[in-house]
Amino acid sequence: VTYLKEISTLAVKAPAKSVVSHNGDVIMAVSKFGKGTVFAVGDPWIYNEYVVNDRLNPTYQNKQAAIELTNWLLKQIPR
Repeated sequence: VTYLKEISTLAVKAPAKSVVSHNGDVIMAVSKFGKGTVFAVGDPWIYNEYVVNDRLNPTYQNKQAAIELTNWLLKQIPR
């Protein structure tokens, strides 16, 4: 479970696809573009104070989600 605040929902068109949605609103999306991968999220959760859980309920796992996202993105790099 991640904490996002004041999100902006995304309008996704092919070839992009939703990877996280809530109540029909797209929150996170991914797409291949050229030789790369684009990840989009309508909230700055990965680089702000919500990565460190000292301000959040311990049930939120923003730091772990950021680690997993970073590892996934690194795997998208063509060899």
